[in-house]
Amino acid sequence: MNFYSMLKFLFNKVLDKNRILLDQPIADHCFIIGTGASIKNIDFSKINSPSILINWAYLHKHANLLDIDAIVMPEPFIASPFLKKHYSKKWIKNLKRKFLQNTLKDLPENINFITSITNYPFIKKRKNNYFVFHFGRRHCSLDALDITSDFSFMRGGLYMAIGYALNRGYKKVTLLGCDYLIKAASEPIMGGHFYTNIPVYVMKFSNTYEDLLNEIDDKIDISSYTTYKTAKCFCTTSPFEKYQYLLNKKSTPPFAKEDYVNELAGIHHYHN
Repeated sequence: MNFYSMLKFLFNKVLDKNRILLDQPIADHCFIIGTGASIKNIDFSKINSPSILINWAYLHKHANLLDIDAIVMPEPFIASPFLKKHYSKKWIKNLKRKFLQNTLKDLPENINFITSITNYPFIKKRKNNYFVFHFGRRHCSLDALDITSDFSFMRGGLYMAIGYALNRGYKKVTLLGCDYLIKAASEPIMGGHFYTNIPVYVMKFSNTYEDLLNEIDDKIDISSYTTYKTAKCFCTTSPFEKYQYLLNKKSTPPFAKEDYVNELAGIHHYHN
């Protein structure tokens, strides 16, 4: 028995709990909401389908207006006492741990929280926590899509969100705030995250999700909506007019919940 087989055996009951999520969609269509700056221009009160939130998207000050199916957070050991710095790889005290605990403590029990099995010992126990892992199947593949066994959609938040949507049984997915899928636009695109105050403008992003998009091409109807009228995405781009009703005409900063903006920025700087 190799390491991953042993790990799977030890977490058998934890994985088996995930069966309740299989093919149980709340609706045919859902939104996957990322942390891109473009969601500053989205009126969450007008989103009328279930939502899957990526990473810190739940910190948006209007997230309570959404019908949230799940929050996905794939980062391994994000809740552990120590983490490796992104660049130097040195082990340091994990500031994300306390921040995560503080911001999740009031999460309604009916919202599913999906994360890596590596966080199992460190996450506060709640009914709708679910844990997944690749068990050595690191390359994104539909042959390893099973949230009760080998789940290869672990390379990032968008991977996990789409993998979860496929397991859940959604037939159509619209991406919001996934600005890194913008291929090009005739106007500058605001990069960065919705919770940062310093605007950074770019003209295009590189397609770092090519393997994911190719793998799911025939499996689910997926499109991306951007608030930039001239933008085109690496996946199907929803016509600007289709979701124009979502545009927020009375946007007022800050867009993250109070006191979180500076703290989260500091944590990202510390861990890089």
